[in-house]
Amino acid sequence: MEKQNKDLENLTAAIVSSQLTLHYLEQIKHTRYYRGKVKETLRAATIQLLKVESNEFEKINEINEEITHQISSNLMEVISLMLAGGFSNMMLLGNLQHAYYKNPKAIEGIVNKVLNES
Repeated sequence: MEKQNKDLENLTAAIVSSQLTLHYLEQIKHTRYYRGKVKETLRAATIQLLKVESNEFEKINEINEEITHQISSNLMEVISLMLAGGFSNMMLLGNLQHAYYKNPKAIEGIVNKVLNES
């Protein structure tokens, strides 16, 4: 059963990653960088990602459609926040993640305290 859960987790991650990649590939289409070899490569990548997603998405949707949407929405929000803060913000968030693995309760307490102040 543990192997099946890990496989499902990996499948979910692959689908969510594909959704995120498709979102950002669509964003790059509207920039000056979307020309020539980049355009050709991204178009091919987009087609392949859409095929993978359409083949595998139903497996996740059968289990819980809302979870996939919620995960991808949350990840897009996190990525947008990271991009807005620049590279130093990304390093800080990485450190925060490491701290969470070392002491989840302490980090959750700090996060809840800060969020409740707002």
